[in-house]
Amino acid sequence: MARMLVVCGGENGERRVSLASGDAVARGLLRGGHDVLKIDTAQPGILVPGDQPLLDGSVGIAPPEEQQLAKLDRDGWTTLVATIAHSKVDGVIPMLHGGWGEDGHLQALLDVLNIPYLGSGVLASSLCMDKEISRDLARKMGLTIAKGQNLHPGDDIDAAFDYCESKVGLPVVVKPNHGGSTVGLAIVEERDPFRQAVEAIHREGDGALFERFIEGRELTVAVVDDQSYPLIEIRPKTGLYDYTRKYTKGETEYLCPAPVDESVSMKARELSLQIFRELKCRHYGRVDWRLTPEGHLVFLEVNTIPGMTDLSLVPMAANAEGLNFDALMQRFVELVLSPPAG
Repeated sequence: MARMLVVCGGENGERRVSLASGDAVARGLLRGGHDVLKIDTAQPGILVPGDQPLLDGSVGIAPPEEQQLAKLDRDGWTTLVATIAHSKVDGVIPMLHGGWGEDGHLQALLDVLNIPYLGSGVLASSLCMDKEISRDLARKMGLTIAKGQNLHPGDDIDAAFDYCESKVGLPVVVKPNHGGSTVGLAIVEERDPFRQAVEAIHREGDGALFERFIEGRELTVAVVDDQSYPLIEIRPKTGLYDYTRKYTKGETEYLCPAPVDESVSMKARELSLQIFRELKCRHYGRVDWRLTPEGHLVFLEVNTIPGMTDLSLVPMAANAEGLNFDALMQRFVELVLSPPAG
């Protein structure tokens, strides 16, 4: 039995998803006989028993005021560091989606405190969170990516749309360069909606990545302990696979294993492992793809802290591989507590 700390919450649009993931992970660890504590980073001085829920209500969309209230000032950060440092746990399971919880900042803190934790380290977390960089690395590896670029705050939005019309092609997907859970994502083919989508992302202080919308099917590959799991195909029942359809039961159909040719399945799993290793990821993650009508795989991104809610994809893929949720949580504990390779 291990004493584990689940860290969740955060201060961005994925906050409530993170709390749901943290609650689910804690329940799985408790069923496995572990001693579990949780911390919502919005209350950095409070260690919560593992069986006490942190999420009040459904995932929904985190209200702006809730995100604002969750922001940490200098005193809050000092308190969070002290709470984690004095928690006397064997390891930490970060369940923070996006922001400083997934981009390497929290991982650096845990490295300094010499507390073992689940998931990728500082470098891999930073590389994967920055879509502009991870896309470039994928391209250099020979993977296919959608044509596009990152539009930084202050860049000429009209000139960027002109570039879309002449070089990229319409429609384009616009999304935060450092975001997740499809928060802020839009598919646009006219100038005004393009401007609105970019400006909304820039107001949050992030770059706006735009790339050619790829017709086809949405696939994802879970990676756990350097093994790829069966593909999942994601089929929203209506419209775009956005935040609502992602976290509302019945809005999306998930097919696992995905009904694709065996050659496509093998290639997707092989390429997912390849980029997972190339980006120096560890323990677990998820690699997202588009499959064109012609059968070509187009790389989208690597998620280093995928969701662990009732509708999340890594547990679904693990279950298809014969590893139920509680067994997956036990494997996570083993990965945290195993000596680092090399």
